[in-house]
Amino acid sequence: MAIHPYHYLVINFLIPLGYYLLRFYLSMLRVKHFKPVVMISQSKDGELAARLAKRLGLIPVRGSSSKGGTSALAAVSEALKKNLVAIHIVDGPRGPRGVVKPGLISIAQISGGVILPIIVSVEKAWMAGSWDRFLIPKPFSKVTIEWGQPFAVPRGLDIDSSEELRGAIQNNLSEGHAEADRNAGWDHPI
Repeated sequence: MAIHPYHYLVINFLIPLGYYLLRFYLSMLRVKHFKPVVMISQSKDGELAARLAKRLGLIPVRGSSSKGGTSALAAVSEALKKNLVAIHIVDGPRGPRGVVKPGLISIAQISGGVILPIIVSVEKAWMAGSWDRFLIPKPFSKVTIEWGQPFAVPRGLDIDSSEELRGAIQNNLSEGHAEADRNAGWDHPI
């Protein structure tokens, strides 16, 4: 299989760089054996993301709201019993951008976990032409990572309350991203 020059750059430069920067950061926090589980789509782009996740020391679980979601949900819930941390990209592989999918609430309900929104912004970046406006930080750019307020999810949550919680998380992330982007120097939320 031929490798596109962009993929070559990502696989041979950006992934190792990201790996070492994350490892350095985690070692500064003195976090050992930190192996979060991350749900990644079964798409071709997801394959690249799964490779990156493995290189960063994460445990990828393949599946999404559009394909393999039920088995991925079960795998993430099971893995949370051992790993205590899961990473979930809330708007799924197809979007719409910034819309939290109900699977996030389901994972927290089944596992008994707490949802902790994480907001990432960057001072200078290249923006991909994809639906999610994926950002690639430019070298030496300041990257800001902020933690939102935690959301506890009761196991017996009814559908209306679940939707209300999903909306609250979505609003929290949206407002947090807008503020972080403005603080990073962007004219408007990206």
